[in-house]
Amino acid sequence: MKERIAQIIQKEDMTAAQFAEKIGISPSSLSHILSGRNNPSLEVVMKIHKACDYISLDWLLYGEGQMETDVDSDNNIHYTPSLFDENSLFTPERPASPEYRKENEVKTPLYSPKEIVREEIKYVEVPAKKITEIRIFFDNGIFEHFLDDWDFMNNHSLTISDNYFLNQFDNIVFEAAQGLLLDQNNTEYFPHLTPSNTGIENPKRIIENVEWNDEINIETCYVSRTYLTRHGAGKFPSECNKRFINEYMFDKTNVPNPFQDTLRYGTLDLRELYSRCSDDVGNFGDEKSIAITHCNEYDWDNDKLIELFKDWNIYYSDGETHNDVN
Repeated sequence: MKERIAQIIQKEDMTAAQFAEKIGISPSSLSHILSGRNNPSLEVVMKIHKACDYISLDWLLYGEGQMETDVDSDNNIHYTPSLFDENSLFTPERPASPEYRKENEVKTPLYSPKEIVREEIKYVEVPAKKITEIRIFFDNGIFEHFLDDWDFMNNHSLTISDNYFLNQFDNIVFEAAQGLLLDQNNTEYFPHLTPSNTGIENPKRIIENVEWNDEINIETCYVSRTYLTRHGAGKFPSECNKRFINEYMFDKTNVPNPFQDTLRYGTLDLRELYSRCSDDVGNFGDEKSIAITHCNEYDWDNDKLIELFKDWNIYYSDGETHNDVN
Protein backbone atom coordinates (compact mmCIF):
# COMPACT_ATOMS: atom_id res chain seq x y z
CA MET A 1 0.00 0.00 0.00
CA LYS A 2 2.93 2.35 0.58
CA GLU A 3 3.54 2.57 -3.20
CA ARG A 4 -0.07 3.66 -3.78
CA ILE A 5 0.16 6.27 -1.04
CA ALA A 6 3.34 7.56 -2.68
CA GLN A 7 1.44 7.84 -6.01
CA ILE A 8 -1.26 9.92 -4.30
CA ILE A 9 1.38 12.26 -2.82
CA GLN A 10 2.93 12.63 -6.28
CA LYS A 11 -0.47 13.35 -7.84
CA GLU A 12 -1.21 15.94 -5.13
CA ASP A 13 2.18 17.54 -5.95
CA MET A 14 3.08 17.72 -2.26
CA THR A 15 5.97 16.80 -0.05
CA ALA A 16 5.44 13.99 2.45
CA ALA A 17 5.28 16.53 5.29
CA GLN A 18 2.65 18.61 3.47
CA PHE A 19 0.57 15.52 2.74
CA ALA A 20 0.80 14.38 6.39
CA GLU A 21 -0.51 17.78 7.49
CA LYS A 22 -3.34 17.59 4.93
CA ILE A 23 -4.63 14.21 6.14
CA GLY A 24 -4.03 15.01 9.81
CA ILE A 25 -1.21 12.68 10.95
CA SER A 26 2.33 13.33 12.14
CA PRO A 27 5.13 13.48 9.50
CA SER A 28 7.04 10.77 11.37
CA SER A 29 4.08 8.38 11.14
CA LEU A 30 3.83 8.93 7.38
CA SER A 31 7.59 8.50 7.06
CA HIS A 32 7.40 5.12 8.81
CA ILE A 33 4.63 4.03 6.43
CA LEU A 34 6.49 5.12 3.27
CA SER A 35 9.71 3.44 4.44
CA GLY A 36 7.88 0.17 5.04
CA ARG A 37 8.60 0.15 8.77
CA ASN A 38 4.88 0.33 9.70
CA ASN A 39 1.72 -0.64 7.85
CA PRO A 40 -0.93 2.08 7.66
CA SER A 41 -3.80 1.65 10.11
CA LEU A 42 -7.42 1.73 8.96
CA GLU A 43 -7.69 5.17 10.54
CA VAL A 44 -4.87 6.49 8.33
CA VAL A 45 -6.45 4.92 5.22
CA MET A 46 -9.79 6.58 5.95
CA LYS A 47 -8.08 9.94 6.55
CA ILE A 48 -6.43 9.68 3.13
CA HIS A 49 -9.74 8.80 1.50
CA LYS A 50 -11.52 11.66 3.26
CA ALA A 51 -8.88 14.21 2.23
CA CYS A 52 -8.69 12.87 -1.36
CA ASP A 53 -12.23 11.67 -2.04
CA TYR A 54 -11.51 11.13 -5.74
CA ILE A 55 -9.34 8.14 -4.82
CA SER A 56 -10.99 4.73 -5.19
CA LEU A 57 -11.06 2.97 -1.81
CA ASP A 58 -10.75 -0.44 -3.50
CA TRP A 59 -7.64 0.74 -5.32
CA LEU A 60 -6.14 2.24 -2.16
CA LEU A 61 -6.81 -0.82 0.01
CA TYR A 62 -6.29 -3.67 -2.47
CA GLY A 63 -4.79 -2.18 -5.64
CA GLU A 64 -7.91 -3.17 -7.61
CA GLY A 65 -9.40 -1.05 -10.40
CA GLN A 66 -8.49 2.49 -11.30
CA MET A 67 -6.88 5.02 -8.99
CA GLU A 68 -9.67 7.57 -9.43
CA THR A 69 -13.35 6.84 -8.96
CA ASP A 70 -15.60 6.97 -12.07
CA VAL A 71 -18.22 9.63 -11.20
CA ASP A 72 -19.89 11.72 -13.95
CA SER A 73 -20.10 15.47 -13.80
CA ASP A 74 -23.77 15.48 -12.67
CA ASN A 75 -23.09 13.01 -9.86
CA ASN A 76 -25.77 10.72 -11.32
CA ILE A 77 -25.79 7.10 -10.36
CA HIS A 78 -25.55 4.84 -13.42
CA TYR A 79 -28.30 2.26 -13.69
CA THR A 80 -27.21 -1.35 -13.78
CA PRO A 81 -29.79 -3.84 -15.11
CA SER A 82 -30.74 -6.62 -12.73
CA LEU A 83 -31.46 -10.27 -13.44
CA PHE A 84 -35.17 -9.45 -13.65
CA ASP A 85 -34.99 -6.57 -16.15
CA GLU A 86 -36.07 -8.81 -19.03
CA ASN A 87 -39.66 -8.84 -17.72
CA SER A 88 -39.54 -5.60 -15.79
CA LEU A 89 -42.48 -3.22 -16.19
CA PHE A 90 -40.43 -0.18 -15.32
CA THR A 91 -36.96 0.60 -16.64
CA PRO A 92 -35.09 3.91 -16.81
CA GLU A 93 -35.60 3.98 -20.59
CA ARG A 94 -39.25 2.80 -20.88
CA PRO A 95 -42.20 4.38 -19.02
CA ALA A 96 -45.12 2.29 -17.87
CA SER A 97 -47.62 1.56 -20.64
CA PRO A 98 -51.39 1.56 -19.97
CA GLU A 99 -51.68 -2.02 -21.19
CA TYR A 100 -49.62 -3.12 -18.17
CA ARG A 101 -51.77 -1.37 -15.61
CA LYS A 102 -53.01 -3.26 -12.58
CA GLU A 103 -56.70 -2.89 -13.48
CA ASN A 104 -56.34 -4.59 -16.90
CA GLU A 105 -57.75 -8.06 -17.27
CA VAL A 106 -55.26 -10.82 -16.67
CA LYS A 107 -55.36 -13.34 -19.45
CA THR A 108 -55.06 -17.03 -18.83
CA PRO A 109 -51.49 -18.12 -19.59
CA LEU A 110 -51.11 -20.23 -22.72
CA TYR A 111 -48.34 -22.33 -21.26
CA SER A 112 -48.63 -25.23 -18.88
CA PRO A 113 -47.17 -24.73 -15.42
CA LYS A 114 -43.90 -26.45 -14.86
CA GLU A 115 -43.69 -29.34 -12.49
CA ILE A 116 -42.71 -28.20 -9.02
CA VAL A 117 -39.27 -29.47 -8.11
CA ARG A 118 -38.90 -30.25 -4.43
CA GLU A 119 -35.47 -29.71 -3.01
CA GLU A 120 -34.24 -31.00 0.30
CA ILE A 121 -32.41 -28.41 2.35
CA LYS A 122 -29.79 -29.79 4.67
CA TYR A 123 -28.70 -27.57 7.53
CA VAL A 124 -25.06 -27.95 8.46
CA GLU A 125 -24.02 -26.63 11.83
CA VAL A 126 -21.15 -24.15 11.45
CA PRO A 127 -18.93 -23.41 14.47
CA ALA A 128 -19.50 -19.95 15.86
CA LYS A 129 -16.92 -17.34 14.96
CA LYS A 130 -14.62 -16.22 17.73
CA ILE A 131 -13.10 -12.78 18.12
CA THR A 132 -9.32 -13.09 18.04
CA GLU A 133 -8.34 -9.44 18.12
CA ILE A 134 -9.92 -6.00 18.55
CA ARG A 135 -7.93 -2.85 17.85
CA ILE A 136 -9.12 0.60 18.88
CA PHE A 137 -7.36 3.69 17.56
CA PHE A 138 -8.10 7.10 19.07
CA ASP A 139 -7.82 10.39 17.20
CA ASN A 140 -5.26 11.85 19.64
CA GLY A 141 -2.37 10.11 17.85
CA ILE A 142 -1.28 8.14 20.94
CA PHE A 143 -0.67 5.00 18.84
CA GLU A 144 1.74 6.81 16.51
CA HIS A 145 3.35 8.50 19.53
CA PHE A 146 3.89 5.08 21.13
CA LEU A 147 5.66 3.82 18.00
CA ASP A 148 7.99 6.83 18.00
CA ASP A 149 8.78 6.31 21.69
CA TRP A 150 9.43 2.62 21.07
CA ASP A 151 11.85 3.43 18.23
CA PHE A 152 13.69 5.89 20.49
CA MET A 153 14.02 3.33 23.29
CA ASN A 154 15.07 0.59 20.89
CA ASN A 155 17.77 2.80 19.35
CA HIS A 156 19.18 3.62 22.80
CA SER A 157 19.15 0.07 24.19
CA LEU A 158 21.92 -2.50 24.14
CA THR A 159 21.20 -6.19 23.58
CA ILE A 160 23.51 -8.47 25.57
CA SER A 161 24.28 -11.74 23.78
CA ASP A 162 27.33 -13.01 25.69
CA ASN A 163 28.94 -13.08 29.14
CA TYR A 164 31.67 -10.52 28.45
CA PHE A 165 29.58 -7.39 28.94
CA LEU A 166 28.48 -8.08 32.52
CA ASN A 167 31.84 -9.51 33.55
CA GLN A 168 33.65 -6.24 32.86
CA PHE A 169 31.98 -4.42 35.81
CA ASP A 170 32.74 -4.61 39.53
CA ASN A 171 29.21 -3.63 40.60
CA ILE A 172 25.98 -4.25 38.70
CA VAL A 173 22.54 -2.94 39.68
CA PHE A 174 19.40 -4.69 38.40
CA GLU A 175 16.42 -2.38 38.87
CA ALA A 176 13.11 -4.24 38.83
CA ALA A 177 9.71 -2.89 37.83
CA GLN A 178 6.92 -1.63 40.08
CA GLY A 179 5.67 -2.82 43.47
CA LEU A 180 5.28 -6.47 44.42
CA LEU A 181 1.52 -6.05 44.79
CA LEU A 182 1.31 -5.18 41.06
CA ASP A 183 3.08 -8.35 39.87
CA GLN A 184 1.25 -9.98 36.96
CA ASN A 185 0.80 -13.17 38.99
CA ASN A 186 -0.92 -11.45 41.92
CA THR A 187 -4.44 -12.66 41.11
CA GLU A 188 -5.85 -10.93 44.21
CA TYR A 189 -5.40 -7.56 42.49
CA PHE A 190 -6.37 -8.66 38.95
CA PRO A 191 -6.91 -7.02 36.45
CA HIS A 192 -5.23 -3.80 37.64
CA LEU A 193 -1.67 -5.16 37.45
CA THR A 194 1.61 -4.55 35.63
CA PRO A 195 2.07 -7.11 32.78
CA SER A 196 5.50 -8.22 34.02
CA ASN A 197 7.35 -9.82 36.91
CA THR A 198 7.92 -6.99 39.37
CA GLY A 199 10.01 -8.94 41.91
CA ILE A 200 13.30 -10.86 41.86
CA GLU A 201 12.40 -13.36 39.13
CA ASN A 202 13.85 -11.57 36.09
CA PRO A 203 17.17 -10.43 37.69
CA LYS A 204 17.53 -13.89 39.23
CA ARG A 205 17.18 -15.56 35.82
CA ILE A 206 19.84 -13.29 34.30
CA ILE A 207 22.29 -13.78 37.17
CA GLU A 208 21.92 -17.56 37.11
CA ASN A 209 22.45 -17.77 33.32
CA VAL A 210 25.68 -15.73 33.22
CA GLU A 211 29.04 -17.52 33.42
CA TRP A 212 30.81 -15.27 35.93
CA ASN A 213 34.58 -15.05 35.84
CA ASP A 214 34.84 -14.55 39.61
CA GLU A 215 32.74 -15.38 42.66
CA ILE A 216 29.98 -12.80 43.10
CA ASN A 217 28.11 -11.42 46.09
CA ILE A 218 24.36 -10.87 45.58
CA GLU A 219 22.42 -8.35 47.66
CA THR A 220 18.67 -8.15 47.15
CA CYS A 221 17.27 -4.81 48.29
CA TYR A 222 13.57 -3.97 48.48
CA VAL A 223 12.48 -0.31 48.62
CA SER A 224 9.32 1.07 50.23
CA ARG A 225 7.95 4.39 51.40
CA THR A 226 6.73 4.67 54.97
CA TYR A 227 3.23 4.57 53.47
CA LEU A 228 1.62 3.03 50.36
CA THR A 229 0.73 4.71 47.06
CA ARG A 230 -0.83 3.66 43.77
CA HIS A 231 -2.09 5.26 40.55
CA GLY A 232 -5.43 4.81 38.83
CA ALA A 233 -8.11 2.21 39.51
CA GLY A 234 -7.71 -1.02 41.41
CA LYS A 235 -7.89 -2.64 44.82
CA PHE A 236 -6.39 -0.64 47.71
CA PRO A 237 -7.54 -2.02 51.09
CA SER A 238 -5.62 0.45 53.29
CA GLU A 239 -6.46 3.56 51.23
CA CYS A 240 -6.93 6.74 53.23
CA ASN A 241 -7.08 10.48 52.75
CA LYS A 242 -3.75 12.14 52.08
CA ARG A 243 -4.27 14.30 55.17
CA PHE A 244 -3.97 11.17 57.32
CA ILE A 245 -0.42 10.63 56.01
CA ASN A 246 0.78 14.22 55.63
CA GLU A 247 -1.36 16.96 54.10
CA TYR A 248 1.67 19.21 53.47
CA MET A 249 3.82 16.79 51.46
CA PHE A 250 4.16 17.27 47.69
CA ASP A 251 5.25 14.57 45.24
CA LYS A 252 7.16 16.21 42.37
CA THR A 253 7.22 13.10 40.17
CA ASN A 254 3.59 11.95 40.50
CA VAL A 255 1.50 14.94 39.52
CA PRO A 256 -2.18 14.51 38.56
CA ASN A 257 -2.67 13.72 34.84
CA PRO A 258 -5.52 12.45 32.63
CA PHE A 259 -3.95 9.00 32.19
CA GLN A 260 -3.17 8.09 35.81
CA ASP A 261 -5.45 10.54 37.63
CA THR A 262 -4.35 11.55 41.15
CA LEU A 263 -1.91 9.61 43.32
CA ARG A 264 -3.73 7.56 45.97
CA TYR A 265 -2.42 7.04 49.51
CA GLY A 266 -2.72 4.29 52.11
CA THR A 267 -1.14 3.05 55.33
CA LEU A 268 1.68 0.48 55.24
CA ASP A 269 1.37 -2.76 57.21
CA LEU A 270 4.99 -3.66 58.09
CA ARG A 271 4.15 -7.31 58.77
CA GLU A 272 2.60 -7.68 55.32
CA LEU A 273 5.60 -5.89 53.80
CA TYR A 274 7.99 -8.36 55.43
CA SER A 275 5.89 -11.31 54.26
CA ARG A 276 5.83 -10.09 50.63
CA CYS A 277 9.58 -9.45 50.52
CA SER A 278 10.50 -12.74 52.20
CA ASP A 279 8.24 -14.78 49.92
CA ASP A 280 9.68 -13.10 46.83
CA VAL A 281 13.40 -13.45 47.60
CA GLY A 282 13.28 -16.88 49.24
CA ASN A 283 16.81 -18.22 49.73
CA PHE A 284 18.27 -16.42 46.73
CA GLY A 285 21.46 -14.38 47.13
CA ASP A 286 23.88 -13.63 49.96
CA GLU A 287 22.37 -10.53 51.59
CA LYS A 288 18.83 -9.28 52.06
CA SER A 289 18.08 -5.59 52.55
CA ILE A 290 15.15 -3.23 53.01
CA ALA A 291 15.31 0.51 52.22
CA ILE A 292 12.68 2.77 53.78
CA THR A 293 12.22 6.16 52.10
CA HIS A 294 10.16 9.29 52.92
CA CYS A 295 10.95 8.81 56.60
CA ASN A 296 10.44 12.54 57.14
CA GLU A 297 6.84 12.51 55.90
CA TYR A 298 5.06 10.03 58.16
CA ASP A 299 5.25 8.94 61.79
CA TRP A 300 5.86 5.21 61.42
CA ASP A 301 6.91 2.33 63.73
CA ASN A 302 10.65 1.89 63.30
CA ASP A 303 10.89 -0.52 66.25
CA LYS A 304 8.46 -2.88 64.55
CA LEU A 305 10.51 -2.67 61.33
CA ILE A 306 13.72 -3.61 63.16
CA GLU A 307 11.95 -6.50 64.90
CA LEU A 308 10.60 -7.96 61.66
CA PHE A 309 13.69 -7.41 59.49
CA LYS A 310 16.19 -8.36 62.23
CA ASP A 311 18.38 -10.44 59.86
CA TRP A 312 18.27 -7.88 57.05
CA ASN A 313 20.29 -4.77 56.25
CA ILE A 314 18.13 -1.68 56.81
CA TYR A 315 18.63 1.63 55.00
CA TYR A 316 16.77 4.87 55.72
CA SER A 317 16.17 7.97 53.57
CA ASP A 318 14.59 11.23 54.72
CA GLY A 319 15.45 13.45 51.74
CA GLU A 320 15.74 13.71 47.95
CA THR A 321 19.39 12.77 47.33
CA HIS A 322 21.77 9.92 48.09
CA ASN A 323 23.30 12.06 50.82
CA ASP A 324 20.08 11.56 52.78
CA VAL A 325 20.49 7.76 52.91
CA ASN A 326 21.95 6.16 56.03
